[in-house]
Amino acid sequence: MKQKILTIMFASVMAMLAFTAYSNDDEPQGPSGEKMLENIDKIIVDQADAGNLYQKKDDAARFILVADSKEAAHGVCEKFILDQWDGKQRTVKLPDNCGRISLTPGSDESIFYTVSFNALKNFKEPDMTVVIVPEEYMDGDNLAIDQYFPRYLGNDNVPGNRSVVIL
Repeated sequence: MKQKILTIMFASVMAMLAFTAYSNDDEPQGPSGEKMLENIDKIIVDQADAGNLYQKKDDAARFILVADSKEAAHGVCEKFILDQWDGKQRTVKLPDNCGRISLTPGSDESIFYTVSFNALKNFKEPDMTVVIVPEEYMDGDNLAIDQYFPRYLGNDNVPGNRSVVIL
């Protein structure tokens, strides 16, 4: 009788262990969609404040970002996605249905990378493109420079809802 009770208890414990799954809730979670949107906004504002961001005159959603080197441009791309990037075509879907970021390497040496933002939640321009180029791009014949002007941004706290001031 004692042996039968111990066998039943042992079988019960084994059955409970079989249906108990281990999940690691301590694994680090990626940034939220809102955090990534704030990050995108901060990068754009910081680059504009540094005088590196230019906006197309008749297209509020098209920007040129001047970078010192291809490595610096690559670093900006990694900051946009808050992750490491191998330099190949990549699309990142932001958490919480906050939009998408597409990273594309340049087709020639005059353009380092193209970063496309699509359906950004709460941004004044939900779809925009940032082309990251070397400084020589602005000096060459690659574009009509009178079509672009420095982007100056206001200081409100709404992500992406910045006002343009042309000086």
